[in-house]
Amino acid sequence: MSNKRGVAILISLFAALLVVMFVTAAVSLFPQTANAAESSKEGQRALAAANAGVEYVWCRLQENPSWKADSPETTTVNTPRLTVIEHRGNVFGFITDAQGEKSQFRVRFNYQNGAAAPTEGISQNPAANRMIRSPFVSVNNLMSTNTMPVPLSSTTGNFPVSPGFTTKVTCNLFAATVYVEGLAGDALRDTTPAAPEPASRGNRVLVSRMVEANFSRPNVGFLDSALYGADVQATMPGSGKLDIETQVGTRARMRSLTDVNVGKYKT
Repeated sequence: MSNKRGVAILISLFAALLVVMFVTAAVSLFPQTANAAESSKEGQRALAAANAGVEYVWCRLQENPSWKADSPETTTVNTPRLTVIEHRGNVFGFITDAQGEKSQFRVRFNYQNGAAAPTEGISQNPAANRMIRSPFVSVNNLMSTNTMPVPLSSTTGNFPVSPGFTTKVTCNLFAATVYVEGLAGDALRDTTPAAPEPASRGNRVLVSRMVEANFSRPNVGFLDSALYGADVQATMPGSGKLDIETQVGTRARMRSLTDVNVGKYKT
């Protein structure tokens, strides 16, 4: 009888040991699982912020095809849920959702190399709180008839674009290549438009998502016309002809708001 009782005690102890092991394993895995779930949620919010930035850029390019946010600091959107600041070629978007969670989008056009070569046409670096420390630089080539390399910046200091920069992408003529970074996570909870960088991350989550957007326009969409007017009438000598020429390597075009009448001079 004592032998059976001893076996029962051993089985009970072994079962208890297994329970302790499983519970310990579950407890140790819980922070990792929770962090993974949190990162997944924040990743979706960061991607949504990046996509919002793409929509913003698209609207600005529709308004002005040569836009690259190169004005002095300008708040272009200022609402309780969305603030957008443009500053010397860099764009910061600050988003607050219905639950009070913060996210951001950022776009960089400034080479952040001052007046040094190569140049993007912006002679000043952004202010310290408007630096974007990402190697992905956007290029607006919508008004150009030539292709343009898209630079990757250095990853030290101000992340400047240097002579002999690395490039893996070429922006086509009449096109724009734009990189929008979306950020989300509780590391942003103390950030403001004046102080967009987290003061101290600690154990707080900060998730980044990068979206590349390529915008282009049909050649006929924005080309200047060699001849443009309303109710155009051209009268030439009997053997004359009307030539329409263009200075770029695209087909010459003539536009009129009403009729175009081309006739020969008669005596």
